[in-house]
Amino acid sequence: MKRNHIGTAMIMIALGIAAGAMGAHSLEKILSTRYLAVWDTAWQYWMYNMLGIMVLAVFIDNSSPTDALSKKFYRKWGVFTWIWTGSVLFTGTLCLVALNEVIGTEFKIMGAVTPIGGSVLIVSWLLGGVILLRHKNSS
Repeated sequence: MKRNHIGTAMIMIALGIAAGAMGAHSLEKILSTRYLAVWDTAWQYWMYNMLGIMVLAVFIDNSSPTDALSKKFYRKWGVFTWIWTGSVLFTGTLCLVALNEVIGTEFKIMGAVTPIGGSVLIVSWLLGGVILLRHKNSS
């Protein structure tokens, strides 16, 4: 499970690098400065979250299926699931908003979903921090 999170985050970092390069080399020719900044923000936060997932996955041992801390992060609706969900919602909707000049303004409404993704991220990271601070190390 730990390896899955780290491996997936690494692939998502590669996607973030590619998206950043696309913004810098292709989209700058077709997007306004305003929407290029939206694109950059989307992928900047994507990268922060992927790096954060990697750090947490290295830090939190999931080798013991009975470990309470591990369960709170790795289980089906654990902290990692919410960070992934928030990242996709936040970055995905910002990308659609940024590309509205190219693909049509009907996607501009997706900007209303962006704060939901951002809120999920904020709550996920806060929850993870509280869980770590409250965890009693049994070793």
